[in-house]
Amino acid sequence: MSATRWTLTALGVLGGAIGVLGVVAPDRSLDAAGFEPVADRAPGDHTLTILRSSSLAALSEGGLYVLGATLGWRLFPAQAVAHRLLLAADMVGQVVTGRGPRSLLRGAAWEGVGAAAIGAAVWFDRRR
Repeated sequence: MSATRWTLTALGVLGGAIGVLGVVAPDRSLDAAGFEPVADRAPGDHTLTILRSSSLAALSEGGLYVLGATLGWRLFPAQAVAHRLLLAADMVGQVVTGRGPRSLLRGAAWEGVGAAAIGAAVWFDRRR
């Protein structure tokens, strides 16, 4: 299997595992992401609901990475890199503009490193 497929599979499995954590234990997921714990949520605070939904999206995205790698979708690596860079830029933008906490930079780093890993794997495969 190519380096690109291995990288996509590894990132898909990791992303899926993070998604499962958010569905099963949303408070632990928030803690792992660097958000401050909140003992009692105010009425109308839907943080955990939104986290569960985004965690299901992460689980789904992880599945798509594995499927894309397994089936060898030719354009999937480029789409994955573009998507991850967009997410990283959005997270950094939220922190810079004061709309998001500094802990979002962890997510931006995860997305940026993932994009770089996929890009490096594609580069490696093309040189072989």
